[in-house]
Amino acid sequence: MVRRVGFSEPDTEAKKKRGVYRNAANDAVETNSNEIESGTPPGRLFSIIFLCLWLTGWSAAIFFVFDTIINGNGGAFLYVWLILALIGWCVAVLKLFTLVFGKHEGANASSDDR
Repeated sequence: MVRRVGFSEPDTEAKKKRGVYRNAANDAVETNSNEIESGTPPGRLFSIIFLCLWLTGWSAAIFFVFDTIINGNGGAFLYVWLILALIGWCVAVLKLFTLVFGKHEGANASSDDR
């Protein structure tokens, strides 16, 4: 019996043995209809837009609190709030950079080790 590699039916026994199915050369590639053309999942795109809007408002609040402190009207609470808000702002910016410039899980599924 001669097996024509690449033209035969997908091997279903290999799927059962491996437990986790990954595309082989002769298997059909599955496409996810929930991804937009760039390959970015819609949830990731929503998170990027949401964080941009959130950081805009957060930056305005930090500016107004800082201005209040500079003008001498701030108390101890505003100092603590400003420090914690700046730390939170930095964490949110790092998360935004990770979402924008980092790799997402579905980016190169075909290059995973088998």
